[in-house]
Amino acid sequence: MLPLPPTPSTERAGATAPGRDAATVQLRHGRQDTLQISENANHWIQLADALTDARVPMAVGDVAAMRQLTKLDQAVIDALTRWIRTADPQRPAPRTPR
Repeated sequence: MLPLPPTPSTERAGATAPGRDAATVQLRHGRQDTLQISENANHWIQLADALTDARVPMAVGDVAAMRQLTKLDQAVIDALTRWIRTADPQRPAPRTPR
C-alpha cells in the first residue's frame, strides 16, 4: 500500500467506500508482473536471443509485445524462435539512424 497525503476530496465525509482507507492506494491489485514467473522469464531470454542473433532491433512498443509473447506455451515459443532463426540468415544487419 502506498500512503498518500489527504486531499480535499478524501477529507469529505463519504468520499471512500466502506471499509477502505482514504489515505492509501493499492497499486497493481491482483496482478503479477509476468516476468516474475520463471517460465516467462526463460521465454523472454529465448526470444531475445533469437532476435539478437537475427539482428532484429527492438523498437518502441516491443516490450509490451514481448511480455505477451512470453505467456505463450513452450511449443509456440520454440516455433517462433525457429522461424526467427531461419527467416533470412544472410540478411545484412539493419542500419541504425544517426
